[in-house]
Amino acid sequence: MVFEPLLLPGGGATEMCVAQELARCGPLEMVGVQRWPFVALGKALEVIPRTLAQNCGANVIRQMTVLRAKHRNLEGEGG
Repeated sequence: MVFEPLLLPGGGATEMCVAQELARCGPLEMVGVQRWPFVALGKALEVIPRTLAQNCGANVIRQMTVLRAKHRNLEGEGG
């Protein structure tokens, strides 16, 4: 990633990060019906890691819970 700064992590990590940020900031910073498109986009972005987990035969609910928890912990560390 040092040589290619435009390179993004795979496996749905980028989508999960953006989804978590939208879920966190959307309801806090928007009021009324303006927040719902942000929440809907966040949920839609979670489809990619969910599909990848399903395709590899993992327990989808458990994996999505673990991924959400990891991304919440990364937010607290400044990541």
